[in-house]
Amino acid sequence: MRKILCVLCLLLVCCGCSNKEKKDSEAYVIDAFPSVSEQGVYHIVKGKIGNQLYFYDGETNQDVPLCAKPNCDHNNNQCEAYLITQYKDTVMNYPPMPYEGKLYGVYMNMQTGNNYLCSMEEDGSDRKEILKLTDGAIASLMIYKNKAYICLETFEHDENGRIGRLAENYLTYIGDLTNGKLTQLDLDEDSIVNFEGVWDKQVMYMTIKEENDNVKGVLMSLSEDGKENKVFLDNMSTLNAFLYKGSIYSNDNQQIKKLDLKTKEEADVCQAHTDGCTLDSGVNDPFGLMRITCVKDNKFVKEIYVDLEKKQQVSIEGNIYTKYKDGYLVMDEQGLLKFIKE
Repeated sequence: MRKILCVLCLLLVCCGCSNKEKKDSEAYVIDAFPSVSEQGVYHIVKGKIGNQLYFYDGETNQDVPLCAKPNCDHNNNQCEAYLITQYKDTVMNYPPMPYEGKLYGVYMNMQTGNNYLCSMEEDGSDRKEILKLTDGAIASLMIYKNKAYICLETFEHDENGRIGRLAENYLTYIGDLTNGKLTQLDLDEDSIVNFEGVWDKQVMYMTIKEENDNVKGVLMSLSEDGKENKVFLDNMSTLNAFLYKGSIYSNDNQQIKKLDLKTKEEADVCQAHTDGCTLDSGVNDPFGLMRITCVKDNKFVKEIYVDLEKKQQVSIEGNIYTKYKDGYLVMDEQGLLKFIKE
């Protein structure tokens, strides 16, 4: 169901992330986003043995497996970079989120419906199970003030009770990271909840509503305890809208726009150059990089990138993973990161 995160308000992405632009009281991280810490960047590389957790060191510009095992060739199932991505019957598909000196990793199994949130040290050691959710797949997860805000899409079951396809039924929870307690919230179960971040001490999330076969995006605000939620922006023309530094950014035709949440004023950011393609789904990460899929004749053509701070399209060729320092991290065909300054 992570795919919906990409198509609806998505993926609200492709991310874990650290958000140093926020005040301490509003620091949050979101799963399935780029995972950026003060020391460097965590990311998943899909190798011959399966997923492995890599770490790009911001000081040395080296990208290596997160493994401290002596003489390990990192090509065996005892490699620590591989083992950290495996937990019981589940797998880590997105890099762990750095939050307050710890890493928090999400593990899932689409066949069994098991989901775990585990904490670990920044070197991947001392893993501990924090939360467990069953009978579904995590669609969105955000950590804020030692709480995990989670949207779980449930599975259908056949007459024998076996798991079938995803049911488009969504359960929303708050999980306490200190004691593992899960509390279900009273939200509409027919609509996905995609957590966008925090603004003005409110948890912000995107959902959808359907009227007369038209699908509209709705930006909602939720109190920290999850007891109060209200419509913040209704009837948004696009589902591809994302929170960044107090504004909602979206792509409308070939125009990138921003809407200030405080003033409700809309402004143009820049024009996207698509070479005759049509803009499809878009994602912007918490570091100010918007990634937009371009299609032609209903086929994928390329991705383009817009730097929201510079208010311009990025000219660098390649698969840009995220903004980093005064440049960008570009992923090569092997999944390794290289720093490039535009």
